[in-house]
Amino acid sequence: MTDSPDDPNSTIDTLEIKQSNAMTGLHWIGLSFSLFGKSPSIWIVMLIIYFGISYLLTSIPILVLLPTLLAPAFNAGFMYGAKQLDSGNMLEIDHLFAGFKQRLRSLFRLGMLYFMANLIIIAVVSILIESLADEASIAAMSQATTTLELEQILVKHPDLLAALLEALMIGFVLSIPLVMASWFAPALVMFHKMTPAKAMLLSIKACNKNMLPFLVYGVLMIPIILLAVLPLGLGLLIIIPVIFISQYCSYKATFNQPQTDQGVFLV
Repeated sequence: MTDSPDDPNSTIDTLEIKQSNAMTGLHWIGLSFSLFGKSPSIWIVMLIIYFGISYLLTSIPILVLLPTLLAPAFNAGFMYGAKQLDSGNMLEIDHLFAGFKQRLRSLFRLGMLYFMANLIIIAVVSILIESLADEASIAAMSQATTTLELEQILVKHPDLLAALLEALMIGFVLSIPLVMASWFAPALVMFHKMTPAKAMLLSIKACNKNMLPFLVYGVLMIPIILLAVLPLGLGLLIIIPVIFISQYCSYKATFNQPQTDQGVFLV
């Protein structure tokens, strides 16, 4: 496997970010389902392989963190497959591993940045809980072994419940920039040889410039995901690949692409 080096000339100013109107979020969803429909069985097989590898790695204690660190590489593979379909080529299962073959070191470093950022958010939430709740209620919560016991403790210690809600809300707010940083970063690392840090910064900048389409996208995707969960969760075999594909569709619509690389994508 080869890993092409990061391009030192790929700065956050290299790509022009386009600002789309609100309904572009609906356009992303429609195009994602369209690309999924071109080869649904392959998309589902790719997802099952991804889940299978992740489950296998998490079952080995020494490798339990590896799926998290490799998530951007798999993410890039799904987007690479979407790009191939969008360009009129056939989707292949091997596309799932394109990130491993082309940009593994950079995508792995991207996964490490995600992991460290999540650790910081978890640490902040933990510190907030300890500062907002008394030691006795925290000690009681740590001894709970079942959901019922935890519910009973929260009823007895309303201050603990309030502290948990406040800390989790702050954690949610802190996670928004991380989601923004992770949305476009795998594509920028994969397709533009951008360094992980610069890719995350540019991803945040692009998401911030397109808040309205992302808002429409999120509002529409929530009920779709809920519907996918209802039939024993089987709909997730469709929706999860669609979400990966939508990352590519939003990337393609947000960043100016060479005219020769437009494929079937229409903006």
